Parts: sequence; C-alpha cells; structure tokens
Amino acid sequence: EEERQKWKEEKKRSSFDNGSYDVYGQRLLEETEIFYVRAAYHYVTDCTWQQYKEIKSHTELDVQEYYGARGVDEWSAKIWEKEINDHDVLVMTPQILLDALRTACLSFAEFYHISTERPKIFGMTASPVIRKGVSSAIDSEEQIRELETLLDSQVYTVEDTIGVGECIPSATTTCRFYDPIQPPNLEMKVKLESSWSKFDAILLDFQKSLPSQYKDTDDKYKLLRDRLANDHSKILFCLENLGLLCAYEAVKVCLENAPKIQEECQVYKESVGQYENFLREVMSIIEGPDGASLKHKSKDLREKVVGKPQQHAHMPPELLVSTDIRTDVLKPFYLLPSLMHRMESLMLSSQLREEISSRAGHFEISSSLILEALTTLRCNETFSMERLELLGDSVLKYAVSCHLFLKYPKKHEGQLSSHRSRIVSNSALHKLGTNCKLQEYIRDCAFNPRRWTAPGQRSIWPSPCRHGLDGMEVPLDSKFFSEDTKLMLGKTCDRGHRWMGSKTISDCVEALIGAYYVSGGLTAALSLMKWLGVEAEVDLSLIDNAIRVASLYSYAPKAEDIFTLESKLGYIFSTKGLLLEAITHATEPDQGVGYCYQRLEFLGDAVLDILITLHLYENHKNVDPGDLTDLRSASVNNDNFAIAAVKRNLHPHLQHGSFSLENQISEFVKHVADMSTTVLTPDTKGPKVLGDLVESIAGAILIDSRLNLDEVWKVFKPLLSPIVTPDKLELPPSRELMELCDSLGYFIKEQFSADGDIVRGELKLQLEDVLLEAQGSGPNRKAAKGMAALRLLKELELRGITSSKRRKTDTDNVDTESSPRSDDNIHSQPYGEDSGSATERPKPPESQSDLNGDLLKRACSARPHDSKTADVPVLPPIDMKKGGPRNSLYALCKKLQWPMPAFDPMEQKSRTPIQIGDTTGFNSFTSQISLTIPDFGKIELIGEARADKKSSFDSAALVMLYELERRGKIMIGE
Repeated sequence: EEERQKWKEEKKRSSFDNGSYDVYGQRLLEETEIFYVRAAYHYVTDCTWQQYKEIKSHTELDVQEYYGARGVDEWSAKIWEKEINDHDVLVMTPQILLDALRTACLSFAEFYHISTERPKIFGMTASPVIRKGVSSAIDSEEQIRELETLLDSQVYTVEDTIGVGECIPSATTTCRFYDPIQPPNLEMKVKLESSWSKFDAILLDFQKSLPSQYKDTDDKYKLLRDRLANDHSKILFCLENLGLLCAYEAVKVCLENAPKIQEECQVYKESVGQYENFLREVMSIIEGPDGASLKHKSKDLREKVVGKPQQHAHMPPELLVSTDIRTDVLKPFYLLPSLMHRMESLMLSSQLREEISSRAGHFEISSSLILEALTTLRCNETFSMERLELLGDSVLKYAVSCHLFLKYPKKHEGQLSSHRSRIVSNSALHKLGTNCKLQEYIRDCAFNPRRWTAPGQRSIWPSPCRHGLDGMEVPLDSKFFSEDTKLMLGKTCDRGHRWMGSKTISDCVEALIGAYYVSGGLTAALSLMKWLGVEAEVDLSLIDNAIRVASLYSYAPKAEDIFTLESKLGYIFSTKGLLLEAITHATEPDQGVGYCYQRLEFLGDAVLDILITLHLYENHKNVDPGDLTDLRSASVNNDNFAIAAVKRNLHPHLQHGSFSLENQISEFVKHVADMSTTVLTPDTKGPKVLGDLVESIAGAILIDSRLNLDEVWKVFKPLLSPIVTPDKLELPPSRELMELCDSLGYFIKEQFSADGDIVRGELKLQLEDVLLEAQGSGPNRKAAKGMAALRLLKELELRGITSSKRRKTDTDNVDTESSPRSDDNIHSQPYGEDSGSATERPKPPESQSDLNGDLLKRACSARPHDSKTADVPVLPPIDMKKGGPRNSLYALCKKLQWPMPAFDPMEQKSRTPIQIGDTTGFNSFTSQISLTIPDFGKIELIGEARADKKSSFDSAALVMLYELERRGKIMIGE
C-alpha cells in the first residue's frame, strides 16, 4: 500500500502522464521489468516514440523502443530474453507483445502465474470515458472496476480533467517541398564565360613564355588549362541544373582541391596562382556585391519552403501484414484485369473465326488479326481496324468491280459504277454486318479496370440498363436506332447494351475483309464476302467470254501503234483487241463496232486502287492510318495517272477524234515538260482522258492475264514510280492551310465570285499583328480556293510559320500577275503602333458559385449603357451548361476573325475536401485566359475555381465574354 501511494504521487508528477491518457498497471510484489504497452492503433508509431522519449528523458530507467522495422516479428525467445535482461522498460505496441508471447515466450502465462517475481506490465490508453460504448461517467467507473478485478490491476487517472486538452501532446507532421530550379542568371553566366576566357588566355601566355624544348613542363600547362576548363564546365553545370548555392559549393570544392606546389619553377607557381585567382573571381561573381546574390538566393529558398498538401500515405509497419510473396511476383497480379480482358477479346475473336469457318471454309488466320479488325480507335489500343479497313475497302471494290464487269458485259461504265456504289455503300455494309451480328463482337470503348469483374461477379460501379430490354441481345428494331449525335458511344450498361455508330459496323466489315485478304489472299477474302452476303462472286468461265469478245476486234489498222505501245509497257498482249479497246476513246470516228475504253477504265480504277493500297500497306507498317489514307489519295488520282501517261509517252497512242481534247492534251504535255516538281498547282488539272487511259490499260492487262494482279503490278510499278512516301507527302494547299490554322488557333474567311467561266476566290487570315489577304482564280471554287491558299501558305512561310507537311510546289510556276508577293494577291494590313494593350488579372471571386452566380451579377452591373452600339456584334444568350461559354467565345472569335483564346490551367490539391459550389472534392482548377484582339491588344483574365479543368475553362471564357461586353466590344443577348 505504501508503494502504491508512492507510485500514485510519482505518476501525477511524471510528464508521460500529462492528463491526456489513463494508465493502468499490474500490481506486483517487486519491480523487476516493465513492459510498456501502447494500446491504440492509429498514429501508433508517433505515440510509441513519444512515450519512449518521455520515459527516457524524465526517468533514470533503461528504456528501449520496439517496432516492426527493427524486425521484431522474427525474434526468437532467446533474443527477447536478452532484451528483457538488458533493459528496465520495453516500449512497444500491443500487437508486438502478443506476437512475442505467441512465437517466443510460449511459457509466459505459466511463468506469470507461478512466479513470485513477476514483471510489471504497464499499459497506456485513451481515457475510458470517451471509449465506444461508454455513455456516462458512471458506466466508465463500472468498467474500470471490472478491469481492475479481471487483471488484478490498479487504474490511475487524473481527478480533474479540466484543461487536459492543453497538455495533450500531438505529433505535428511538417512537409517541405522545393520549387524547381529557376533558370540561371544569364548575366552571371556571361561573366563566368568571360572570366574563364581571360584566365585561359593568361595561362596560354605563360605556356608560350617557356622554352619549347621542355616537354614535361608543357604537358603540365596543358593539364592545368584542361583542369581550368573542366572546373569551369562543372561550375556552369551546377549553376544551370542545381542552382546558385550548389554552384558556390562547387567553387569551394575546386579551391580545396587546387594543385599543391612543391619545388616547381616560378612561372608554374604563378600559373597555379592564376588558376586559384580564377576560382576566387568566380566565387566573387556568384556571391555578388557584398554577398547579395547568395543572401537573396538563401532568402528565396527559405520563402519557398512551404507546407504543401501531402499526397502520400504513410503506414506504420506495425499495421502491415507480412506475406511471403516477393514483390516481383506480386506486381504482375495488378495486370490481371487487363490480361483477362485481352483473353476475353481473343476468345471472342476466335469464336467469330469459328463461326465464319463453319460456313465459309477454314483459313489460317490468327485471332489477334481478327481482334485488330474488331477494335476501333476509341479503345485506345496500340492497334485498330483503320489500316485493315483501308485495305479491305480496296479489296471489296476490286472484287465487286471484277464481278460486275464479267457478269454484265453489255452494261456501260455509268451503270456499272452505280451498281458498284450500291453494293459497297456504308448503308449496305451496315445491313450485312448487323445481319451477321458483327456488332456483338466489335470492341468500341476503352477498357476500364475499375468496372472489370470476374465471371459471376457484379461490379461495385453499377450502370443500370435504361434501354427497356430484359435480355442481352438487341433486336434490329427501329426504336433501337437513333440519329442523336450526343449519345454516349461505346459505354456499356450492366447487361452489355451500348450505342454504336452505323459506320463503325461498315468499317468493321471492310476491316475483316482486309484481315482475310492479308492471311489467305483473294480466295479467303471472297469466302468471307460470301458469308457476309456481298455480291462479289467471280466466275472464271466469264473471263473466257470477255477474252473471246475482245479477240473479235480488228486491230490490223492499228497494229503498229499496238506493237509500239506494248514495247513501252513491257507487256505483250495475248489478245490484242483488249489493248485496242483500252486506247479507244468514244470520239474515235473510225470505230463503229460499239466499244471504247470506258468499261476497262471502270475495272482498271479498282485494279490500280488495290495494287497501290497493298503496296503502301506492306511497305509502311508503322505509318499512322490517317497518313496512309493521305498516301493513297496522293497516289491514286487522275492527275497522278495523267502525269505518268505523259512522262511514259503513252498519250500519242490514244485513239480519239476530238479537236478540243487534242488541245487539252497538248497544253498539258507542255505544262508537264516545264514542271520542276511532281505536283500540279490547284488551278491546273490533268485531262481526265489521260488518267482514264492509264486505268483502262491496267484493266486490259488484268483480263488478258486472267486476273493476275502480280502481272499487272509488274507493269505498273515502274510506270507509276516514284510512288509517294511519307517524307515526301504533300497535302492539297486548302487542307494544309486549314490544318495549320487549326493548330495555331486562327480563322479563315473566304469569299467567291464568278467572272464568266472563271471563279475568283479571296481568303482572309487574321494573325495577331497583321491581316493577310490572298486571291486566287480557277475553273471552279476548289481551284480558286487552292490558289489563294497556296499564296497564303507562301506568305506564312516568309513569316516563319510553316506546316510539318509544307508543299514543295515550285511557286515560280504561278504567273507573275498572280505572284504571292504581288499587291493584287497578297495584302498585309499591319496595325498601328498605338495599338492598345490590356492585361488584367482580377482576383478570383470569394464565393465559388456556378456559372450563373457572381460572374453574372458582376457582368450585369458592368454593361455599358451608351447608344453607340450600332456596329457592336450581338451574341445570343450564353448557354450556361458545360461547354456553353467556350462555344460562345469560339463562335465570336470565328465571326470576328480573332485568334483563338489560350487557356492556362492551374491545379490546386488538398488533403481535405474543398467545397466548390455544389461539388466537394480534393482538387480545384483555376484557368487564366489570354485573348489577342487585332488592332487593340491582349486581354488576360483569371476565372473562378472549378472542380475540373474544362469547367475552369468555361469560367475563364465567361469572365472574358463579360469583360468584352464591359469594354464595348460585344453585346450579350438577354
């Protein structure tokens, strides 16, 4: 009892019982060892260390701290016994004590009960008054008495809890973050360069002053100069990458490591002295006047050490569960959802392949290739159907063309083209695809690991079905078709239903045709088309009929032309009548037998299309699908074929009877002879008859070789060479200008007028500091716009604004009157020097309301009330939904030809929830908007904070619109 009273008095005075905790202790006969147990699990590491520190600093007991990082989980009984013998107090968490009792001290319970010298075990816990399940002080006292009886212990606590909160120790976490290194002072860098050059010249002079016969001394000087240069480079590196303080420390290190002079000549001693003088001068440059630079830098660093929100979770090791699985083994399990998704996709591809094989025959085609044909760009995969769709489009066109050409020998080219268009149209392919249920296999959305579930499980992120269907299959009913462009495509509900674009299905049909063509050739592709229901069967017996009909044509009067043309082509026709038909125009007066090249031109168009597309597909495997389409467009066109016909001298063999046609061909031949590039200007078009001639010859060779595409390519590859490559691809001027302006945020205004058979076009491009105007003319709007665009591109190139696909067209071919530098075609209207400039950064509003909040009130109060609003554009009322303010601002800029506004978002993160309007989150975004108004200046404003980046753009756009209204630039409708 006397010891207990003494302990109570000591306990009241001790600092580790500071009123914030209650202590319960085991009453024992003697004080032998003390196990100090921390019973709370949260913030356990901080409190254990704090209590260990308090006991150690305020008592004379030998105390030690135990935690998971020390490896206590693996300690044996022998180690624990040593720790108990070596220390008076052992501070640990309850879990560590329990683990030690279970794994190391199994006889502890028996020892405890029979021992006369029991160790004292103290536990510190939060006050039981505030424990869960305790509703009053009376309940607390009852539980304390139960605890004392059960544990044969005595509970100690303070009698008066008033002011206890002031004594509660708390662990304060301070995080320090440093901003990125600022770019070095350029003036200081110049001074360092100048200092190095000066001292290097001094050392060089010393070196030259020595007799040349002493090679060892000369080597020492070279090493000293090299050392000077290396030190200078290291100091500059530290200055540029590590900052001013690190550069200063680097100079100090260089000075400490300066060469030590022992029994050297006087000249070399002076040289080393100059080396040290260089380092001291560098140090003085970095220090600045009276050390101002370093003091300023140190102050900046202290100011930049701010407590930013901590974004990492720190778990005490005592709360973690140890496993025997290595990290390198565990990490791949995080990929399990993605792997399962890919396996499921490949299994579906294999299922589709088996379904096709059961009705169309078996072909060796990989599941991965079929999966590529089923995957859209929306999936964000490294592959998509785009390349196969491009190839399949050409294969489908070729197969259908051959089928129609052979099946309908009496139909002319117009009828055949119309029939082909109906078969290969997107609507027809969509119908065929849905009949075969391809929509069930298509992958049309990115994989979301969060919504992935194992088979038989339900997602914790449900997406209820709102389509009114009980099953998974969607019937082909009109109520499940929609023309609403705002529908969310690709996103599936819990039953697997999703909206899909009709063109996606037709593209998938073409991609599958391309995949089967790649794996099994034309035979496999035709089998797939048959399964799909495409009308494209090729009856080889019909080829004999076509050859027999052509063999009846009399070519004797044209025999010399036929033989000469065959030598130019490098191909000898078995049926000369096919070549005669290929070179015969409808205006040929001598022909009255009812044939011309139009049917063969229909076939040859598809032949050259598939040959060139296959060549591009196989030779440019890493090219973007969009660029591959541009390559095909640049290669398969009438102008390219017409140029090839002239360069290979095929045009003299065209049999026609038209005087105007002869003039067109003659003028084009002269133009090609004067060309310095392979690209025509927009106002020059190749005669269609020359392109048709090349295509009809290709069709004739195909029939004569009995549909041997390799034989046709052997003839036409050298004839069409060089075939355009990605590095030499040149876009049409109009498209190039449009893409360039889109990337830079500029708008173009266009205006056209007719002058007889000539169309004149004018394009206006508003830059930030000048208005460019260009005129062009041609036989149609497209040609006129192309010439004007070409001149604008030339003017932009002179101003240093170029596209990555800049045309190599020789602009000297453009006549002098319409030269891009002529005042009649390019007008530059610079702004005066008195252009206004307005830059404002208003404070973000205190309240974070919605778009209809304080911004709207502030704008209404700031609207101008003068009557001079006749020329001020009036905007429709602003749509306050997401994206509405931006669309209104973009429409205004396009209408007035102002450059697009620029947004600069700034993100703020917090560990505690932030209330932004009706939204609560941990991130907020504030965007700065910059708008340049021609002949006025630049306006910069800051919007209100929003919960996401795009909403912050809307807020900034709304601020800008109201500011423009306040300045009298616009009026906003009520």
